[in-house]
Amino acid sequence: PVSRRQRFALVPMLAMPALAAIAVYLPALSGGFLSDDYSLLHTFYGADVREVAARVGKTFVSGVGPPSNQYRPLTMASFALNTYFSGANAAAWRLVNVLLHGANAALVALLAWQLAGAAARGARSAALAAGLAFAWFAPSVEAVAWVAARFDGMSLFWTLVAACTFLASDRWRDRYSLASLGATVLAFMSKESAAIGPA
Repeated sequence: PVSRRQRFALVPMLAMPALAAIAVYLPALSGGFLSDDYSLLHTFYGADVREVAARVGKTFVSGVGPPSNQYRPLTMASFALNTYFSGANAAAWRLVNVLLHGANAALVALLAWQLAGAAARGARSAALAAGLAFAWFAPSVEAVAWVAARFDGMSLFWTLVAACTFLASDRWRDRYSLASLGATVLAFMSKESAAIGPA
């Protein structure tokens, strides 16, 4: 069990990687849509609320559709929400990716801290280093700046939540175990790469 003092100490350890990730990618908000971003915008733009809901619902039943036949309904729902709340404002769409990257950096730090062991010497420093390394990892640029790559960020987010809650669990049927299973399902509904989680 994590003490109250340990939980309080987690705040800066998780906040620093998240803020570092956001700070690095804030300049990307000034860019416009790129390549596949337009097809996602086109999927929902200009449709009324009922039509958008029907299109999102269809992705939960039949996947993204031809020619890919990929099953990514949760991420598609996030694109629908972007369209509804921000229209064709590319900065608002990209902001979701930036915030997602910040959350993922914090979750990487948390996972590293859990794997090192809360009582281990240097666990917080190692976790902070892991979170910052993830936040500034150069290949992340595509997953953050390219709106269409949100599939990867969302799948990773839920996979990390699943891993962190699994490590926090004591028994197979406690609330953390159930949360881990739920997050795994959400990861699979974000992108097929979630298959790495159970493995």
